[in-house]
Amino acid sequence: MTINKIILLFVLAVFSFATIGFVFHAESVDGMLRTFNVKIEKTDDGTWRVRDNNGRNKGTLSVERGDTINWQAKGSDLVFIFSKEVENYFEYEGSMFEDGRTQKILNNKKLRLTLKEDAPQGLLPYEVYVITEGKSVVGNSPPRLIIN
Repeated sequence: MTINKIILLFVLAVFSFATIGFVFHAESVDGMLRTFNVKIEKTDDGTWRVRDNNGRNKGTLSVERGDTINWQAKGSDLVFIFSKEVENYFEYEGSMFEDGRTQKILNNKKLRLTLKEDAPQGLLPYEVYVITEGKSVVGNSPPRLIIN
């Protein structure tokens, strides 16, 4: 190999390694907004879970006001059921959450919610019902958000 090819491979390897973390979430050190990308999918053992793009379980997400969460349905239509009124916690587009707590998401679609700047701090449990299988997603119990 020539020196130029070796240098090019090295630069590509460093760039690839540096961008790996961007798949799951982008986070600013100085308190800027973050985006969390998770998916709801069936694991090899048949359990439905909230997972990041690297396959790690993310049944509990620790989030800050202003953060955005993208949940993607993988393998089934889903119904999200929040334990408290969504309008007190999130900003979202369109006419979602007509009853204030539940929203259906079609397979391969995303539910995108941004935490309000005045969202109450603490624990916000939610349930994700898997329509095709008639059961709920598990996490560390029911999935939940910890709002810091």
